Amino acid sequence: MPIDFSSLIAGAVGGILTSGTVRWWQYRRDLWLGRVERLCEVVEKAADSATIYWLTEPGKDKDHAFKKMEAGLLGQQNKFDRLLTSVQERWRKADQDEIFRLSASFQDGLNGGTFAGERKQIDDKRARAVQFDASELVVVIRIASDRSLTLWETIWHYIRKSARFAKAKLEKIC
Repeated sequence: MPIDFSSLIAGAVGGILTSGTVRWWQYRRDLWLGRVERLCEVVEKAADSATIYWLTEPGKDKDHAFKKMEAGLLGQQNKFDRLLTSVQERWRKADQDEIFRLSASFQDGLNGGTFAGERKQIDDKRARAVQFDASELVVVIRIASDRSLTLWETIWHYIRKSARFAKAKLEKIC
């Protein structure tokens, strides 16, 4: 039986394209999951820092330590906001709404109440609430992330992303 080089070449090209597409998707998936993992780590670290802050007795000799903790909490909150923005586009709208609801409660626990105030007091309720909100937020983020990696959600994500890209290019032209 003679070798059909056109079929051989077409099969090789098809295999290379398929393999390249799968590798590209895996790279993008791993990059995104890395950001999701960093987001969860930031939530847990911020919750631990806020718990220490809210359970520490204020005093004149601790002003410098409190200012340092407050600055650290604000920095962690900013990092949380930025990471959340970088990963949110892949989640379903309902998951985004749930995560934003939980993150509002979590951020209130970080710096609500008497945060950075002259009359800062120990607030064990806020310390417990921030830990609870953080754990719930991490679980919901992980569930939403797992859900967004299904085949259909991935395809739908790239369709939406392509549509946004095309719309932006058309707006520049017109």
